[in-house]
Amino acid sequence: MWVPPVVKKIIKICFLIIIFVTAAVAGGYFTLTFIIDSESTVIIPDLHSKDVVYALELLTDLGLNVKVKGSEYNADIPKNYIVFQSPDAGNEIKQGRDIRITLSKGPKTLPVPNLKNMNLSQANIILDENDLCSADPTFAYHDHFDKHRIISHYPLAGSLANRGQCLNMLVSLGSRPQAFLVPELSGNSLDVVIATFEQSRLYIGEIRSEVNTDFPENMIIGQDPKPGSRLEAGASINLSISKLTAATEQAWSSGLWLFRYRADPGFLRQHVRVLWTRLGFATDLHNDLITPGSELWFFIPKEYHSTIRLYVDGELIKTEIMDLFEEKSR
Repeated sequence: MWVPPVVKKIIKICFLIIIFVTAAVAGGYFTLTFIIDSESTVIIPDLHSKDVVYALELLTDLGLNVKVKGSEYNADIPKNYIVFQSPDAGNEIKQGRDIRITLSKGPKTLPVPNLKNMNLSQANIILDENDLCSADPTFAYHDHFDKHRIISHYPLAGSLANRGQCLNMLVSLGSRPQAFLVPELSGNSLDVVIATFEQSRLYIGEIRSEVNTDFPENMIIGQDPKPGSRLEAGASINLSISKLTAATEQAWSSGLWLFRYRADPGFLRQHVRVLWTRLGFATDLHNDLITPGSELWFFIPKEYHSTIRLYVDGELIKTEIMDLFEEKSR
C-alpha cells in the first residue's frame, strides 16, 4: 500500500516525540526514586518512661525534632517523663522529621512531707518543690518550739494531698513572755529594789524625788504601775523616793557633779560598772576591769533626776541620785 511521503514524515515525527516523552518520564521517575532513596533514615527509639531531657538529647543526636503535644497526670510515671510518643518506637523515619511526645505531670496526689519543727521559710521551700503551698499560717506561743518553728500542719505528714493544695500550718511565736504582778514597793530602800528588779527581769524607769520627812532618805514612797498590776518581763516601773530637804528656788545654775570610786587594795582586779540613768535612758560610764587601788573619777552634768549606780563584780554597791532641788538647797 502506497503511503504519501508527507504522511510518513508525520508518523516518524510522532514516533520520535513519543520516544522522547517516554524517556523523560522514565528519567524523572528514576531520578526522583534515587533522590528519595538517598535520604538518611533512622529507627525511632523507645522514649516511653524516659526523662524529657534525655529524650531531647537522644533525638537531637539522631537528627530528629521534638514536639511536646501536652501533659497529663500519671500515677506510674514520674513528673517530666514521657508518657506517649508518635510515631511509635521501631518505625523508620527520615532525619529532620518531628517526634511528638506527651509528658507526665506525675501522680495527681502525693504524700505530704513532714514539716513539724521545721523553720517556716525552709518548709515553704519544700512545699514549693512538691507542688504544694502554704495557706496563711496561724501563730501561737509554745514553750517547746522555737520562734518560727512549725508546731503542726494539716493535712498531716504522710497523708495524700492534691498537687497545688495549700497546707494549714500552726507556727510558734516562742515561749510566752514572762509576766509579773507588780509588788508593793513602798517602804523599801532604793538600793534593795534595784537589786531585786535586776534578778526578776524588770527595770527601774524614771525616779522622782519628793520631800517627805516621815521616811528615811532614798526610801520608796510611790510607784507606777500600782501594786497588783501585771507587767511582762523587760517592762519598767517608775518610782518616787523620799528626800529630807525642801526646795527653795526653781532656778539652778549649771555645773558638774563629781562621782568617785576607789578600788580596794589587793591582788585581784575588779569588774566595775558605772551606770548613769537620766530621763529614763541608761548609759555605761565604765564597764571593765580595774586594778586594785585604782580610782575612777567622773564629772557628770547636773540634771533633774540623774542617777549613778555602781556595780562591783556584778553586785550593786552604791546608788547616788542627783536631784536639782536638793542640790540647790545645800
